[in-house]
Amino acid sequence: MSIETLLSQLLHDATEGRLYPDVADEGAMLPYATWQQAGGRTFQYLEGGQADLRESRIQFAVWDETRLGANARMRAIEAVLVAAPICAEALGALVADYDLTAELYGARQDFYIRWR
Repeated sequence: MSIETLLSQLLHDATEGRLYPDVADEGAMLPYATWQQAGGRTFQYLEGGQADLRESRIQFAVWDETRLGANARMRAIEAVLVAAPICAEALGALVADYDLTAELYGARQDFYIRWR
């Protein structure tokens, strides 16, 4: 399964289906979340072959009309990820944000997600 499919299925309910890779669709309804892969670690067998386990560093960003809404949605994403049958590790707490141009409140958080 691809990381795109995995995240879409896993976080569908927590994001009400408004989870987008990289950038939200134009006119996306608030609140919405985006995610971006920001590297990760690779695993290789000592014999030289590549392992089937992958670890991706994924950054999620949530945007909403209020700070409370953005933070609540990010915490919902975190709760699903750390309770899921995958191995997800939060790399610190969420970071609050504000986009002056869009006039939206945001929350960002990075995770290591191990998947096959």
